[in-house]
Amino acid sequence: MSEATESTSNIRVLIADDHPVVRAGLEAMISAFVGIDVVATADTAKAAVDYVARDPQAVDVVLMDLRFGDAPHARSEHTEDGVWATSQIRELGAHAPHVVVVTNYSTDADVVAAISAGAQGYLLKDCQPSDLREGIRAAARGESIMNPRAMDALMGSMRTQAVALTARESEVLERVAQGESNRQIARALVLTEATVKSHMGNIFSKLGVSNRTSAVNKARERGWL
Repeated sequence: MSEATESTSNIRVLIADDHPVVRAGLEAMISAFVGIDVVATADTAKAAVDYVARDPQAVDVVLMDLRFGDAPHARSEHTEDGVWATSQIRELGAHAPHVVVVTNYSTDADVVAAISAGAQGYLLKDCQPSDLREGIRAAARGESIMNPRAMDALMGSMRTQAVALTARESEVLERVAQGESNRQIARALVLTEATVKSHMGNIFSKLGVSNRTSAVNKARERGWL
């Protein structure tokens, strides 16, 4: 964690990213923006949360990466990544800073997870400096900012909600993802193998796939697993 001098009249930004080059690049870029100051940087999701928690009103906007260090790509609610940090920061109350995700990832699952956690915006690291500047300003005003690719992913996810898996289908697919056979799934869930096959058929149809491996991969892309 590093800190810079705060300016009470400018938008105060915290950069959270585990790559030193990215942090330095963002800080250098933002230094050229009129009315925006970097007040601190954090190299872990937890460091970002801890900094904001000490004084939620000391930062106006957090630029948050999604994945930090060795955090697994298959996340859980306990994974200390950008989604977790965003949620923790937004739960600090009405005076908590807004969060803009700045990342390399724009899959349906990544976008939906970030927005669901409370992110005000979603930008990709290859965005133009002007997009970053306006994104920070918009977030400080409480407005949303979305990269077009992220918006496409979000809209795609919303369209798939109408064909979401049932609770039983989700249970079946979770066990498929663990490598269990239809017989093992039937025994564990107290079903007949024919019923399991029927559920698998419904899962394939909803996901637009024809085999178990593709079903698991597509479900993970959509954030269903």
